[in-house]
Amino acid sequence: STQSTGEKRKEEERIAEEKRKEEQRLKEEKRLAALAKLEEMKAALQTAISEKDIAKLKKSIADVEENNLVEDLADLHKQATELLERLEKIEKIKKNIQELKRP
Repeated sequence: STQSTGEKRKEEERIAEEKRKEEQRLKEEKRLAALAKLEEMKAALQTAISEKDIAKLKKSIADVEENNLVEDLADLHKQATELLERLEKIEKIKKNIQELKRP
């Protein structure tokens, strides 16, 4: 080839630099996607908690766990889990009362 050793080295460095930039860009994209997901999960947990909705609580808790965001949303996750347990106990009590009322 007619390229000198210096030109070849420059070309290799340029390619390596582009690769680094691309890897950095992908890393940043992944981080932003994770942050967006985190905000989405946080909002879903807050909604489920404020609405005291068993189905929404179960879904949002499962989503947080499946996306490995339990540590990031520790307080809300704990709050949602405890609320779900309380609501399920209340439902069970209501059901028992209904059964007692039956003739």
